[in-house]
Amino acid sequence: MSEDLPRAIVKRIVKAKMLELAGAHYGDEKTSRDFPIHKDALMAFSESAKIFIHYLSATANDICRESKRQTINAEDVLRAVEEVEFGEFVEPLQIALDAYREENQTKKAQKGVAANGRRRKRKVQDDSDLNGKEEEEENGKEDENDDNRKEEEESEKEEEEDEDESRKEEEGNEKEEEAANEAEEYEEDEDERGDSMEVEKNVDGDSDSS
Repeated sequence: MSEDLPRAIVKRIVKAKMLELAGAHYGDEKTSRDFPIHKDALMAFSESAKIFIHYLSATANDICRESKRQTINAEDVLRAVEEVEFGEFVEPLQIALDAYREENQTKKAQKGVAANGRRRKRKVQDDSDLNGKEEEEENGKEDENDDNRKEEEESEKEEEEDEDESRKEEEGNEKEEEAANEAEEYEEDEDERGDSMEVEKNVDGDSDSS
């Protein structure tokens, strides 16, 4: 892994400082001027910054160990800046650090608001889905009740039809029995009339012979 600093960032920092110095020296009319930086000069700035970061990191690490800690924090770095005799940087660094922390807190707060909004939205959606599910279950129960009612009505209708058919069969059987009885009575009457006619003939024959 390379330890070289990003060249574009180093170049931007150097140009910003040169513009600041030009503005202080020449006035505002020179602040828009573009200052070209030679490649070797840019490399020298990058290497110098890298060495300074290493030196500052080692000093901050010693301060951290003296405090019996294993993680370097921002206060360790500020104390290290003073120890390497760059005390004039402490105040602007502290201002930049406070601004950075405030910006992070603002971002976290915004993320928290957004997360709460998403949670509320998700809760509303879940409640809506739950209500919809309950409505579907109720509708399903109503449909089931309707189906049960329909089945009962159909069963009652079938029973009524069966009863009607039974009554019709019974009536038909009764009519057939009545017709059969009438036919038997008619036959009996015919037999009786035939017997009586034979008796009369016999009587008449006897009388004639005497």
